[in-house]
Amino acid sequence: MIEIDVNGLEYFSYLDEESFFHWAENIDCVVSVAGGIFIIDPNLANEMNLRDLLALLHRYQLPMHALKPLLNDSNKKWFNNNEAYWHEGVFNHA
Repeated sequence: MIEIDVNGLEYFSYLDEESFFHWAENIDCVVSVAGGIFIIDPNLANEMNLRDLLALLHRYQLPMHALKPLLNDSNKKWFNNNEAYWHEGVFNHA
């Protein structure tokens, strides 16, 4: 399992926070969002789910390097694309 800490995220309204968690809860590979920690099951992280995770983390300016372990042979062609908006955050994190 992969954990992403979303504590400390600043929301700009009640609905902003609700939307964030609703979005996360509807990504199939996110098995828990309790206590400000996302638990992600790598076995459920298909391309559609991973793209949703990337978009969510990018939109809310959260660190994306935690998604790097989801790189595998079946997704490396598109996921490790060095021209993609997420590449720097996922693969070149210091």
